[in-house]
Amino acid sequence: MAIPHAWTAGIVTLAFGLGVGLLPWPATAQSDPTATWRERILHQLRTIQQQALQQALQAERRIQAAEQVLQQSRDALAAAQASGNASAAQTAAQAQARAQVALERARYLRDTAHRSAERADTAVQSLQRASFAEASHASDALLALQTGRVFIDRPEQPVTPGSADTATLLRSGDTVRTTAGSQARFFLADGHSQLTVDHSTVLTYRDEQQRTGLDLLYGRIRLAIEKWAKSFEVHTPTAVCAVRGTRFSVGHDSVAAVTEVRVIEGVVDVRPRQAGSTAIAVPAGTRLLLHPDGQLQGPLPLDVSPDELLDSIF
Repeated sequence: MAIPHAWTAGIVTLAFGLGVGLLPWPATAQSDPTATWRERILHQLRTIQQQALQQALQAERRIQAAEQVLQQSRDALAAAQASGNASAAQTAAQAQARAQVALERARYLRDTAHRSAERADTAVQSLQRASFAEASHASDALLALQTGRVFIDRPEQPVTPGSADTATLLRSGDTVRTTAGSQARFFLADGHSQLTVDHSTVLTYRDEQQRTGLDLLYGRIRLAIEKWAKSFEVHTPTAVCAVRGTRFSVGHDSVAAVTEVRVIEGVVDVRPRQAGSTAIAVPAGTRLLLHPDGQLQGPLPLDVSPDELLDSIF
């Protein structure tokens, strides 16, 4: 669903000010430390599902309130018009317009929360169907949910299509390719942090002893990273992004050779790939463009899209 540009500020206000719509960072599983990686991810998915359903209920209450105000303003407008009171009619018309916008926002937030809950439920079923009992390597990530065609290229092995029905392991050195209209959602090695690979994207996953790295050839990825025990970087053909615990996205346009970093929470340090270049801190609520000649543009104010706010967790 395309969301009008004018909604953005209102959705942000609604999400933060009214406590409706912005799916909260799922609480870290407080399970037995000996619990398997798979169990931790299942716990996380069920937490996401529960929180999304709670958000949907809150949004439903906002819908009911907005519908009530909308009807009252319509009645007031009709009465003002019947009495010829132009001033009262104008006030009622303005109230009606505000109530209509609030109603549409709340419906969008409700529908988004329902989709998040449905995705989490699908991922739970996908993980339960998987035949592996535990990831065989501590660096493995998990393809928990996909839509459309997603491929995993493993060195010296045939290309493997991701399964829409069963969770698939992603190992260090694997390359993920998504086609037009497709998307892949992963849990990383800690069992909590998440990676979304958007459509028409090529990404290589690397997890080594001292660092975790994502090499983004082109396309866009979104991350929700908890505190990481070692270095975590995203590399594009023009930029290196050093991650602290944060929510952000990185996109690289292969035609223009421009990288864009958009930070929702936390801080991302970005520098050109040229040797000796200096990093710049990109804080929450800003974005930065990095051009092929190494020029940094920003940080600029971030015009946050509803998708980034509401769909970046799951």
